Amino acid sequence: MLNRHLHRWNLGVLGLVYCLGFGPANGATTVTLQPDSSGTSNADAFVTTGPSDIYVGVNYGGAGALAVSASSAKGTFETLLRVDVSTAVATFDATYGAGQWQVDSVSLKLSSLEPNNPLFNGPNTAGQFSISWFDNDGWVEGTGGTNSATTTGIKWSEVAALTAAAESQGVFNYTGTGLAEYALNPSAGLLADILAGGPLGLYLQPADSSMSATFGSRSNASNRPALIVTASAIPEPTRVMLVLAGVLACASCRRRPGVAGSPALHPQNHCGDHAAG
Repeated sequence: MLNRHLHRWNLGVLGLVYCLGFGPANGATTVTLQPDSSGTSNADAFVTTGPSDIYVGVNYGGAGALAVSASSAKGTFETLLRVDVSTAVATFDATYGAGQWQVDSVSLKLSSLEPNNPLFNGPNTAGQFSISWFDNDGWVEGTGGTNSATTTGIKWSEVAALTAAAESQGVFNYTGTGLAEYALNPSAGLLADILAGGPLGLYLQPADSSMSATFGSRSNASNRPALIVTASAIPEPTRVMLVLAGVLACASCRRRPGVAGSPALHPQNHCGDHAAG
């Protein structure tokens, strides 16, 4: 009889161990979104004040680079990106089932480029910058170049209104060179955008008084930005039930001291056995 109850105890412990993460787990899936220059569902562009605010009303969406820079003699630079996440959602739906997955992590990968035009602040300088999510996806990338700015498309004078309700995804250290991946702290708005499978907007700003960065844009074939999303299956309710079953199995097999005229160990009556005596 004791062996039988020890067996039940072991089953209960095994159930708890399984549910605490030592049993089989659903694997995660990572999708890298690295849009090229085709189409308009994706977009990226920098905006700048220019010296003495002379460029607040012009567009540089076709410049081939992105810029984030603290205020200097050449002005302040900020960057906006729009990434269509529908491909990632389709992959997760196919892998786990529609509505059966959750976002585990989101990161943004950027490649530093040395400024090659006098428009930019340079050289690249280490410092901090921020990344925010914003929900206005109606802005136009535009075609303005570093030497041929236009007035059609996103410009500095429009950014404040577009990003008024932006949600911070974190402040990050920029080293000044190379390729770097920045792990975001996903806000509710960003996660909702991913789950909806539509365009996702990101807003990059300098976060100190000295940083200056030039990055490749989506039109730069070898240095395009990339949004990296990892998701996994939502834990199944059966695991919760197994936890409860394990707890109940453990509780039902508690032993109590023997009484006079009875064996030393007795199962509780709710284990299904009757005490001898």
